[in-house]
Amino acid sequence: MSQPPLVTKYGPLGAFDPQLFTQAIQGLGLSFRWSRAIECPCRMDGSDQWNPDCALCGSDGWWYVSPEFDRDRHLTRDFVDVQCTFAQATIKENFDQEFGGWSFTDALMTMQSQMRVSFRDRFVGVNQEMAWCELVVSDGPGTTVQVGKTTRTTDAQTRAMRYEPVKINFVATETAGTPTYYYEGQHFTMLEGVGNLPLRLQWLPAQGPALNSRFTVHYNCRPVWIVDDATYGIQTLKGPEKGAKGVYEPRNLPTTFKVKLDFLTAARS
Repeated sequence: MSQPPLVTKYGPLGAFDPQLFTQAIQGLGLSFRWSRAIECPCRMDGSDQWNPDCALCGSDGWWYVSPEFDRDRHLTRDFVDVQCTFAQATIKENFDQEFGGWSFTDALMTMQSQMRVSFRDRFVGVNQEMAWCELVVSDGPGTTVQVGKTTRTTDAQTRAMRYEPVKINFVATETAGTPTYYYEGQHFTMLEGVGNLPLRLQWLPAQGPALNSRFTVHYNCRPVWIVDDATYGIQTLKGPEKGAKGVYEPRNLPTTFKVKLDFLTAARS
């Protein structure tokens, strides 16, 4: 294939100002807790399949670390706080879809190019809240309800809430058609999140549903987004640092990724 002819003269040229993109994202973006997805090296003997008993990935092949792992080696947290813009959230209801990842919502997230986001990275929305309702099996009065599903045993998954609760709206059990209601301050309290630990529901001593009974809980929670596809992972353009004058060198522009609401959330407590 022949090379294109060399053009020695250029007409008027415009260029983006990367600093203005940065200011827009940091000024108008939302706060997220970003965790980097690492492909787990575990394997079943004689197979290329992930180990279903792996404590790191819980058989899905991914575990999460801080994107600043080297800098934060003295910390135990698996995330860093970042600002990203969030747009074009959509709902796709399809109860007959093929077996696999299950979710209703996807969206676009744009972040500064320096972040170097990759496939399966996780973003927990700090400024976002959504409502969620589910059934949970009780560990008994006085216990703490854990958050997240994967990396837990099948039984432990039924005893954990899917998302991090910000506010509990309703909790109840049922016996022979008669409901029993539970109230914050009287039957349970909320444990503050520390480090990697999220907010959790804590039953007060001698309060709460009986061991192995099911209770329904409706709560406001922080959504968890997983990078599912890249609209554009790399954007570069030649231009000066600012304005129309200066040295024309490659400039990195913001990147945009398609994210999906995580349904099989990872254990966070």
